[in-house]
Amino acid sequence: MVVLHEIYQGSPSSSSTHGHRYDVFLSFRGVDTRHSFTNHLYNALMHANITTFIDDEEIDSGEELKPDLESAIKASRASVIVLSKNYAASTWCLDELVLILEQRKTSDHIVIPIFYHVEPTHVRNQQSSFGDAMDKHRHMMEAETNVNKRSQWDEKMLKWNKALRDVADLKGKDVNGRLEVDFIDEVIKDIFRRLRISSRFPLPQLIGVDSSIEFITSWLKDASSNRTDVLTILASLKISVGDVTKNLKEYFMCKNNSMMTSQNEVHFNLDQLDALLGSKGFHPGSKIVITTKDAWLTKSCELFKTNDTLKHATYKLEGLVEIESQKLFCFHAFMCNYPKAGYEEVLKELVKYCKGHPMALKVLGWKNQLMMHQLLQEMGRFVVREESFYKPWERSRLWGHESFGVLTQNNGTENVLGLTLDMRMLEKEMLHGSLELKTDALSKMDRLMLLQLNYVKITGSYKNFPEELRWLCMHGFPLKSIPLGLRMENLVALDMSYSSIESFGIFSSYPQRLNNKLKQLIGSCSKDKRLLKSLKILNLSFCEQLRSLGGFEHLPKLESLILRGCFGLLEVCESIELCDELVLVDLSYCNKLRKLPRIIGMLKKVKTLLLNGCNLGESRIKMRDMDSRKKLKGDSISLNTKMSSSSILKAIPSDQKFFTIHLPISLVELSLENNNLSTESFPMDFSCLSMLEALYLDNNPIVSMPNCVRTLPRIGFLSMNNCNMLTSVEHIPQILEVLILVTYSPEQPSLRKVVFDREMSPLRILSGYIQCALSSFEFEGIIKIQPMTAVEGRILCSLGWTKVHFLNKQIRVCSDTIFRGSEESEIQMYYEFGIFSTIYGGHEMPNWITDRNPGSSISFTIPSSPSKLRGLNFSYVQMALDVNVKHLPMIKISNITKNLTWIYQHYIETVNVGEECFTFSSHWMFGMDEMACGDKINITLWHKRFFNDNKSVTKECGVSIMYDNGDKDEEEEDALDYYKSWNHIIGGDLTGFLTTTGEYILHTCSFTRNGFELTGYIRQLVDYGSKYKDEYMWFRALSQKKSGILGDTRETYLCRI
Repeated sequence: MVVLHEIYQGSPSSSSTHGHRYDVFLSFRGVDTRHSFTNHLYNALMHANITTFIDDEEIDSGEELKPDLESAIKASRASVIVLSKNYAASTWCLDELVLILEQRKTSDHIVIPIFYHVEPTHVRNQQSSFGDAMDKHRHMMEAETNVNKRSQWDEKMLKWNKALRDVADLKGKDVNGRLEVDFIDEVIKDIFRRLRISSRFPLPQLIGVDSSIEFITSWLKDASSNRTDVLTILASLKISVGDVTKNLKEYFMCKNNSMMTSQNEVHFNLDQLDALLGSKGFHPGSKIVITTKDAWLTKSCELFKTNDTLKHATYKLEGLVEIESQKLFCFHAFMCNYPKAGYEEVLKELVKYCKGHPMALKVLGWKNQLMMHQLLQEMGRFVVREESFYKPWERSRLWGHESFGVLTQNNGTENVLGLTLDMRMLEKEMLHGSLELKTDALSKMDRLMLLQLNYVKITGSYKNFPEELRWLCMHGFPLKSIPLGLRMENLVALDMSYSSIESFGIFSSYPQRLNNKLKQLIGSCSKDKRLLKSLKILNLSFCEQLRSLGGFEHLPKLESLILRGCFGLLEVCESIELCDELVLVDLSYCNKLRKLPRIIGMLKKVKTLLLNGCNLGESRIKMRDMDSRKKLKGDSISLNTKMSSSSILKAIPSDQKFFTIHLPISLVELSLENNNLSTESFPMDFSCLSMLEALYLDNNPIVSMPNCVRTLPRIGFLSMNNCNMLTSVEHIPQILEVLILVTYSPEQPSLRKVVFDREMSPLRILSGYIQCALSSFEFEGIIKIQPMTAVEGRILCSLGWTKVHFLNKQIRVCSDTIFRGSEESEIQMYYEFGIFSTIYGGHEMPNWITDRNPGSSISFTIPSSPSKLRGLNFSYVQMALDVNVKHLPMIKISNITKNLTWIYQHYIETVNVGEECFTFSSHWMFGMDEMACGDKINITLWHKRFFNDNKSVTKECGVSIMYDNGDKDEEEEDALDYYKSWNHIIGGDLTGFLTTTGEYILHTCSFTRNGFELTGYIRQLVDYGSKYKDEYMWFRALSQKKSGILGDTRETYLCRI
C-alpha cells in the first residue's frame, strides 16, 4: 500500500528560493513568432527545466496591459524580449518593454534582448519597421481629440522611444545568419549562466508510463471537498508499482507543480487492511492510493462496504509493449532511442527475453555492459560444486586444484564442459617443481568446449584433444609450431600468448615469398587445409620467437588478430586481404616488422588498427577506401610539418628513411604518443580528418595545444598526458567533451593557462598531478592566480580594498606539502569559488576591516541597510613559532539564520613570509540572497587535524560588509563581471560540493594536482568525516549541461576532480 501523505500545488523550484515565481518572462509579438521561433524557444526552456511565463492570449492594439502580465514580470528573475519586425506595432508589447526595463532599474531583473531578423540600430533609432510603427502611433496620438488621452499618448510615446533606445543598447543576441536550433541552445546556456541557476534534475526519461501518469494525474485533479477518493493500482508481475510512483514523483518535481511523496510499499492481508483503514472513513477531501497484486483485497475491505461517501477507482498496470521495451533498453545501453548498428538482432532477443519487465531491461542495459560481480561468481561456483560435492570429475566445470587433480589422476568424464588450469597459481604449493601432464588425461572429456592450460608442460599425442573445443588458451606453449594432431575445426578462439611459436600459417598460396628457413618453420600447419576454418579470434601476443604470419586464406571467419609485443615478427603475409570479416588488428610494439601489407588499409571492416611502438620502415599504409575503420594508433610515427590536405603523414623513423602513411577521412581515433613531437611539428590543418573524434598527444614536448586540433570538426576527446613542457591550452574546440591533462614529472610547474570558449559544449577534465605555475596560473572557471601588481585598480576598488601597501613584498608558497616544494613569488591574488584572497607578511589588519575580534572566531548580525549586500571582506592575522612553515587554516562561515555553511580550504596550503606573522585577506562575493539584513553570522578558523600542532595562533580576525553604493552608471560594466560568470562560485552551482550535513566544502586541491577522490581527501580535513551527496565532485567550468555526442556513454558534467 502506498499512502500519499503530501499533495500540494506549486512545489518550490529554484525560482522560489530566490523569491520569484518564474525564471523567465517571454515578451514577443505573437503574429511574428508565436508559432515559430518563440514556440521553439519556450519548449527548449521548459525542457531545460527553466520555469517560464508565456502569455497565450493576444491583446489588440490599444488595449491596456493585463494586470497578471505586470505581476508576472515582477515575479520573474529575467525577461527575454524577442524583438521582431512588428514588435513595435503593438502598444501592448511596448508597454511590456517599459515595465521590463523599469523592473531592471529597481531590482536585479536581467534583460536579454533577441534581435530576431532586425538590426539593433533600427530599434535604437526607430528606423525601418520600428520607425513605421512609431509613426503610426504618433499619427494616432495627433488624431486624438481628447486632451487627457492625447497627453497620455504623448507620455507613452516618450517612454516607448526611450525603452527602444535602452533595450537596443543592452548586450543582446542577434539571430541573423544562425541556425535557430544552435541559437536557441546558446540562449539557454546564457540564461543558466546569468541567472546562476543551480543544477536541476532534467525531465526524467519516462518510458512506458505515459498512460499511467495521465490517469493518476487526472485522478488527483478530480478532487472533491465532500468525499474521500481511493485509487487501487493493481500491479502485475511485469511492472513494479514502485517504478510508477518513483516516476510520478520525478515527473511532478521536474514540472514544479503537483508533487507527491510516498512511503515504501507495505504489504497487508485483509485483516491488517481493515485495521488500518477502519470503517468510519477519512476526512473529506482525502486521497488514498492502495497498490496490490490481489484484486479481491479491496473488494472485500470493510471500508468500501460501509462508506457511501467514498469514491473508489481501479487502475491496472501492464508491462511494456515491444516498442517501449526497445526504447527503454536502448536508453540505458546506448543513451539513445535506437540500437547501435549490428545490435538489432541482439536487441530483439533481449526484449523477447525480458517480456516487458522494466527492471530487467534497465539491468541488462546498465552502464552499457554486463559484468560478473565477485559474489555472483562465487554463487555460480557454489552451484557447480553442488553438482557433485565429493567427485569433482563429475562436475560440468573445473578450476584450480580440482582441475589439477582430475588431470593428474586421469579420471575426467564427459560431464566436463569447461576446465581451467594455470600452473603459475599452483607452483608455490608444489613440492617437487613442475609436473608434466599427459594428453591422455583429456581423452575422456568428449564434450569439453572451454580449455585453459597456461604454462602446463604436456606430453603425448594431441589427437587426444577433444574435437568439440570452442575456446583454447595455452599461454606459455613450449613448442615451436602447432602440433599436427591438434584438431581445431570447431575452434572459435585460440589464445597462445607468451608461447615459443616461431611460425604460424599456411603459405601454400604464397610460396615464393618464403626463404627455406621460414618454410621449415611452418611445421604441420600446411598439411591440413581445413585448419581453423571457424576461428574468429587469434591471439599470439608476446610470442617473442614468432617470425612470420600467413595463411590467412584458410581463416575465412577471422575477426580479431592480436599480435601485441611480438618483438621478433618480421612479416605479415598479404593474404590477410582475404580476411573479409577482420575487425581488429593489433600489431603494437612489433618493432622489427619491416613489411606491412599495403592492402591492410583497404580492409573494409577493420574498426581498430593498433600500431603502437612499430617501426614501419618504408612501408606504406593505404586506407583511403576504408568505410568503417575506427582507430589508428602509431606511437612511433614522427610527424613532418609538410602534411598536405590529402591526409598523408610523412614520418621519419630512427633510421632516417622516409615512408608515407595514408590516413582516410573516416579515421576516428589517432594516437601520436611518445614521438618527441614539438608544437611546430604538427601541420596547421587537420580538417581533412573530418571524422576524427579522439586524439592522443601524450608524452610529447609540446608547449601549447597544436593549432591543427582546432581544425578537427568532430574532435571530442583530447589527451595530453605527461606533456611536461606544456604551458598553455587555449582556444579549445567548442565541441570537445573530454580533455586529459595528467603529468607525473617532479620538475618545476609549467602549465600557466587553460582557457575555454564560453560557448563551448560541456567538458570533462581529468588533471591529476597537473603542474600549475604558482606565480601566475589560470584554469578558467576553476582557479585564477596572478600577481597583485597585475590586478586592475577598479577590481581592487570593487572589492573594497583601498590603500594596498603590500604589493612589492615577496612570499614563498606551497600549494601541496606532499608532492613538491615551495616557489618564491610576488604577493598573489587568488580567485576560486567566488572568493578573492591574498597572503602577505605582517601583523596588521587591512585598513578596510571595520569590525575586529581577538582570537580565531567572530560573530555578528548583519545590520539593516537600504542598499543591497554584495560581499563580505574577512581577514585574520596568524602567528607561528615556526617561521619557515605556516599552514593556512580552514575558514568556516555559517549563516545561522538560513542554515547555510561554507567551509573553505585555500588552494595554498603553506606559506613562508620570512616573518613571525602573516596576514590573510579575502573578499567573499555574496549577492544571491545568501545573506540578508538580520541574519546571524559566525566565522571560525580551524586547522586540519594532522597539521594542528599547536604552533599556530590566530591573533585577530575581522570583517567588513560591502554594499552596492548605488552611484554606478546603469550601463557601466561591472569590474567583476568576468569572475561572476564562473559557475562554481557562491551563489552559483555548488551542488557538487554539498555534503550530507548540508555544508559546502570548497577545495580545488585534488582537482588541480592530486587526482584523488576529493570525498576521501576531505574526510582527512574535517574532524567529523563528512560525506558528499554525490559520489564524485564535478566542475562545470563556464558551460552548462548539454547532451553529449562522443562515444556510447554520456556524462554531461564538465569536469571531474
